[in-house]
Amino acid sequence: KRVRKMKILILTDIHEDYTAAISAHEIERPEIVLDCGDHHEIKNLFGQTPHFYIYGNHEPENVSLDILCSPTKIIGGAIYEFERDNNRISFAGLDGNYSHSFSLYSVGEKEVEGLKIIPSGKLDILLVHESPLNANCSIEYVPQVISEIERIRPKFVFAGHSGKYSEDLIRGEIKIITLDNIVKGYGLLNITKNKATFQRKIARYR
Repeated sequence: KRVRKMKILILTDIHEDYTAAISAHEIERPEIVLDCGDHHEIKNLFGQTPHFYIYGNHEPENVSLDILCSPTKIIGGAIYEFERDNNRISFAGLDGNYSHSFSLYSVGEKEVEGLKIIPSGKLDILLVHESPLNANCSIEYVPQVISEIERIRPKFVFAGHSGKYSEDLIRGEIKIITLDNIVKGYGLLNITKNKATFQRKIARYR
């Protein structure tokens, strides 16, 4: 009997680089796309593949969507589940970044309160736009977000924003992966028998 796996494309900072995002999708043929934010427009890039996203700090003021094929905005505090071929993941998200406190899309009290209602030990993936480990720890909400991540204990935290790839650990067990922006590369999670392995992918056409 063939062991089936689920492929999750994880990307960030699409901005206007639609060709790069579409190319990643065509190469990987994932079952689902998870997106860490920053868009010039919010639009369907991946056909019928489910696409879930959070806000970064660069988002369109007005979002006009085709309700039948639109990406799905992740609501703060909500846990989403996706299942395919007996493989299942749960994920949630945190909008915004820390340093642009004047921005419409910045981490604030509302966003932290959303994290507080996520139960401990129930989450596979948390999407954030900016890793709190890359932000100035003196900024008001950075320590609170780190504390909530430690409590929630997701298996993976994926971030973007910086444009530079990095892997860090919180409490020695929670992996925070900051992805390249989409023109440089993306991430791929393979889920087999509900066990996840991560791959960093470098864009072929740079």
